[in-house]
Amino acid sequence: METQIAKVIAVEDSVKNTKIITLDKKLNFRPGQWIYAFVDKWGFRIKKPYTIFSLPNANIEFLVEDVGYVSNRLCLLKPGDELEISGIFGDFTIKVNPENTVFVAFDTGIAPFRSMAEQVLKNSGNVHLIYLSEKDEMIYEEYFEKLENENRNFKLHNHAGLNKENFAERLKTALSGIKNIDAVYICGLIYLVEYARRVCSELGIENVYFENYV
Repeated sequence: METQIAKVIAVEDSVKNTKIITLDKKLNFRPGQWIYAFVDKWGFRIKKPYTIFSLPNANIEFLVEDVGYVSNRLCLLKPGDELEISGIFGDFTIKVNPENTVFVAFDTGIAPFRSMAEQVLKNSGNVHLIYLSEKDEMIYEEYFEKLENENRNFKLHNHAGLNKENFAERLKTALSGIKNIDAVYICGLIYLVEYARRVCSELGIENVYFENYV
C-alpha cells in the first residue's frame, strides 16, 4: 500500500469527544470514500479507516471520535504535526442520481454525507438528511442548517440528544414522512446500521446502501 506524509493544518473541537482534523493534502476522491490514517503502537504501525469529511478539491478533513487507540492518538495531534495516510478507498458512493435521496447518519457517520449531499444537490436532486445521536449537538450543525436555508431541495431532520432506545422509532417516523424515496444511504456503528436496515425493510424501501464501522 502506497502512503504519504501529510501535515496537520488544524484540529478543531466539534461535539463532545469529537474533533475535525484538517490536513495539507487535496486528494481526488468521490464523495463517500475514505483513507487510512497510521500511528505507531509498541513498535508496530497500525491503521484505521476514516471517511473524508471535506468536499472534493479541498484540504482533506476527517472526523475523529476519541475512542480506541488510533483515535486517541489522532486527537492529540497539533497543527504542524505530521501524519501518514493512505490513498483513496471505498465504494460507498452515490450509485445513481435519483430524484429523492435519504441519508441516515449516526454520530460521526455523518462524515460521508457532507460531500454526498452536495453532489446530489448539484445534480438537482432532493436530499433528506436524518441525523440521530445521543449527544446533545449535531456535528457541523450550523453548516447543515445553512445548507437547508439556502437549498429548498435539502431537508435536515436533526435528532441529536435522543435516547438510543428511541432511534428505530424516530427513524421510522422520519422515513414514513418522506414521499417517493428512491434510495437510502446509511452510515454508523454496525448495530445502528442494522436498526436502520430493518426499518427500511419494514417500510418496503428497496434501494438501501450502507457503510458501518466498529
